Amino acid sequence: MEHENTGEGHRPFSSPADAQGVKAHYDTNLGQRQHNGVNGFLREASNLLIMVGVLGLIFVITRWF
Repeated sequence: MEHENTGEGHRPFSSPADAQGVKAHYDTNLGQRQHNGVNGFLREASNLLIMVGVLGLIFVITRWF
């Protein structure tokens, strides 16, 4: 079925956000963060340090050659 003059056929995620769905998603993420606590923070911090190290290594290699 073709949508007339709405463009909905070309933008599948253009519907307005459901307030209850957004709150449920936030609550779920909040619960996961609270459950993981310090271990989750350390995992995120180590991932960030690894990413910075890899980007720094790429930068040094490209500047060296």
